[in-house]
Amino acid sequence: MNENDFELETDKEKDSHEGMPNYESSPVKESVFYKMFLKNKKRYLIAFLVALVIWVIIVCAKGYSAYQSYLDATFIVATIYICLGGLLWTTNMGVFDGLNYGLSKAFTSKNHSKDLYSYMQTKNTKRQKTKYAWTTFIVIGVLLFLITLILYIIYVNKILPSLAD
Repeated sequence: MNENDFELETDKEKDSHEGMPNYESSPVKESVFYKMFLKNKKRYLIAFLVALVIWVIIVCAKGYSAYQSYLDATFIVATIYICLGGLLWTTNMGVFDGLNYGLSKAFTSKNHSKDLYSYMQTKNTKRQKTKYAWTTFIVIGVLLFLITLILYIIYVNKILPSLAD
């Protein structure tokens, strides 16, 4: 590879319209995977810390000494997070929009929307900001469930041989 070949390769990477008047470079599109899982690392950290606090509370309530209390606490937190993620997903899909509209019409004097269709349209525009918020809870819940499964395998391999003796 000679020097001219290198120059040709770098010229291919440059935008041919750069430097022209009124030119704006196109924004970099984020992949769906990035939006769903990697965009808000702070959200994952906060959700994990909340899960850890719930886990500690459950372990304290059940007692520190039993190995099964660690197993139970991990399973309970995993179940809570998976169920919460599923609930957020169904809410994000608009399943409860009709119920929310009916309850807001019945119990509040403010009338932001004339009808259900306009209410759903405004909700859909607001929903785009938090489109993938449910993935945080599902990911942490599945990870905790896998940890529960590993702890259960260790528990069974530790307890069953002692029962056979």
